[in-house]
Amino acid sequence: GPPASIAVVGVEPPAISVRGAGGNETAIVTFEVRDARGNAVADGEPVLFRFDVPPGGDERVGPERTTTVAGRVQAAVSSGTRARTLRLIAEAPLASGDTVRSTPVPIAIHGGLPDQAHFSLAAGPLNLAGRVISGLESTITAFVFDKYSNPVRPGTSIRFRTDGGGVQGAAQTNGDGQAAVQLFTAEPMPPGPAFLATITGQTVDEN
Repeated sequence: GPPASIAVVGVEPPAISVRGAGGNETAIVTFEVRDARGNAVADGEPVLFRFDVPPGGDERVGPERTTTVAGRVQAAVSSGTRARTLRLIAEAPLASGDTVRSTPVPIAIHGGLPDQAHFSLAAGPLNLAGRVISGLESTITAFVFDKYSNPVRPGTSIRFRTDGGGVQGAAQTNGDGQAAVQLFTAEPMPPGPAFLATITGQTVDEN
C-alpha cells in the first residue's frame, strides 16, 4: 500500500565531530517506509530529507531526495564547524497531496580537540587562609574549547598540578567544556613572599 508511516531503523554513529577535528564527520540514518498494515512499501516511493530547523552552520544532508529500495532509504548527515544537535526528518509525499513524516532524529555534533587560545582556568575562592588552616578548599575549573570556540567533546581529560597545597590530579570535561577539581590547603606552602600558589591545567591539542 501507499506510505502510512516512516520508522527510524538506525543512526550510525549517533554522534559525530565538527569538521576538521579528526573524528567521524558523517552519520548514516536509515529509515523504513511502511504502509497502513506495517509492511514495507514497494520500491520507488519518493522520500525527501530535511532538518527540522535550518542548520546554524554549514551542516549538510545528502541526498536531499531518494526512492525506497525494499522499503528503506538512507541519508548521510555531514557536520559543519559548530557543535550542536541536528534533527533530521524524512518525508514521503502522497498522491493525495498529504505528506507522511518521520519523528525527528537527533544527531549530536561534538566539538573538536582543545585549542591553546581557547583554554583557561578559574579559581573560587581565590584567597584562602592556608598558612593557618589546612584542608580549606577552592574549586579550580578548566574551560576548554576548540578552535571554533565550541566546547570540546565531553570526556576530554584535563590534568592539574600545583606548587602549593594539593590538587586533585585530573577531571573530564562536561557538555559545556568544563572540568573542575578541588585545591586543598596543605604542605607544601606556596613560595613566599606573596605565598601565591600556581595551578596548571594541561591537555592535548590536535598536534
